[in-house]
Amino acid sequence: MQAGGMSRWKRHIPIFLFCLVIAVLFSVSVVRRLPYWGGINRWHHQYLTGSTLKFTTNWYEEGFLLLKGAMVENPPGPEFGTGLKARKFYVSYGTGSQIPVWLLARISGNPPSVRMIQGWNLFNQFLIGLILGWIVWSSFAGKTTRWLGLVPPAFYYFLPVSMYYHMPVYFSDQAVILWVVLYGWLYCRRFAPGGVPKSQSVLLAFVAFYGTLTDWLMLFVVAGFFGVSFIMKRRSWQWKPIIMEWLPVVSASLLVALHAWYLGEWETLLGRGLLRASSAPASYGPPTPFAQKYWGEYVGWIPSILVWAGVLTIALYTTLFYRKRNPVPALFGFFLSLGLAFLLHTFVLRNHAREHEFSALKWQILLALLPVLPFFIRVFQSRTVLVAGLMGSAAYLVWQWPNNLNLFEPPELEGMEAAQWLKTHAAKDEIWFGANFEIPDNPPQLLAISRKRVYPVQKLKDMESLFYWTGLRPAKAGLIFHGDAPGAAPDTLHPLLKNGTRVGRYTTVYVLNLPVDTTMLNLPLCRK
Repeated sequence: MQAGGMSRWKRHIPIFLFCLVIAVLFSVSVVRRLPYWGGINRWHHQYLTGSTLKFTTNWYEEGFLLLKGAMVENPPGPEFGTGLKARKFYVSYGTGSQIPVWLLARISGNPPSVRMIQGWNLFNQFLIGLILGWIVWSSFAGKTTRWLGLVPPAFYYFLPVSMYYHMPVYFSDQAVILWVVLYGWLYCRRFAPGGVPKSQSVLLAFVAFYGTLTDWLMLFVVAGFFGVSFIMKRRSWQWKPIIMEWLPVVSASLLVALHAWYLGEWETLLGRGLLRASSAPASYGPPTPFAQKYWGEYVGWIPSILVWAGVLTIALYTTLFYRKRNPVPALFGFFLSLGLAFLLHTFVLRNHAREHEFSALKWQILLALLPVLPFFIRVFQSRTVLVAGLMGSAAYLVWQWPNNLNLFEPPELEGMEAAQWLKTHAAKDEIWFGANFEIPDNPPQLLAISRKRVYPVQKLKDMESLFYWTGLRPAKAGLIFHGDAPGAAPDTLHPLLKNGTRVGRYTTVYVLNLPVDTTMLNLPLCRK
């Protein structure tokens, strides 16, 4: 090998080591979470993963185009007739968060699963940490302090909120974080000396477009970078670049709206947007004050104060250096833009923030970057301070180690046992009932596994009513219990309990032969 080639190789050794350490940090965080790998329950918004599994399994088994690219709430069944409308559409976001899981299933030839979704979610977290680390590394190019780039990934991998919401919980709010960070990194590169290749501008447009298909947060992120770039004098007021910058997010927003209109759900989409922006809580009961609920409980008072202080300090720093015509670090623009975007998103979609714990996930990006910001001041760039900063960050993470699994809960066993049995044994033309058990369309955890609804009944007339109002003539009907039957069944159902089978620790199944009047009307159950 020539000397020049060897020299280039040596220059890349630090980068290789840097990425290797990040990969090791991420691996440790995954091992820490392994006891909860592959499980799902009803707590702390794991229903979002259930929704992803439900929607992508429908696409995988029936075809994306045949389902009109829609997120369909119910699997096919005789109680829904042959139309898609009766199976109900979920219309609130674009389908950007679901498409990668569906593509993974198609490419691998395996149906979507909880583990597949969790694996993709973890891969998202790895890439986010890697990008955050690279932003810091490249900002300190050629200096020892560039090794501070290890701090943001370590924090993002081990902070309790990001540790939890990047494994058992996956939907739009989690999926969009990768696109937000990627957009910010590409956007800041545009202002580097010499600019960037045109291909990166195309990639930036794609990220903005796809991010908007994933979650409405991307609209606010584009607005944040757009506004801060003017404040930092990184761009001039020219109409063509401004139009090109906003075209991807406007196009994606129109695409989501047109898709909702095509499905006949435009009013639903609009109503959910207004609900998210409302100041009135969606939940019942007296509301907790917004500040206490969001900043106190979800984000936490101390992290909130630190983030706000960081945003205000950088805004002041940027203003002063703008006046002195000194360059402002790209990382400061990244931090300030995201801070502005997240504040706008929080207060414009106030009800969404109040009602959902996972809305705090985006703030973990800024919390992960906070420890390295002081090192951009020249006096803090000595090796001694660098070592002190790395050791302090490590000490904090070690101190937090006992708490970073606080949000995790053991997987649900009872309902999953019945759901797994139905997935394997229940036919599409069967109707299933539960005396003390139900599988509704939402929350979706059990339905995502079972692919079969279970309707609650207390007496024979409940079944007869279902058949009367739907006009169904199923080949078979089933009755499913939790616990011992007939002890778990109402007395009015005892005449049906013959030849039952215990199929697990919690579940007893009975196959029923029920006469059905063929002259009844064919009205889907969900239309009653």
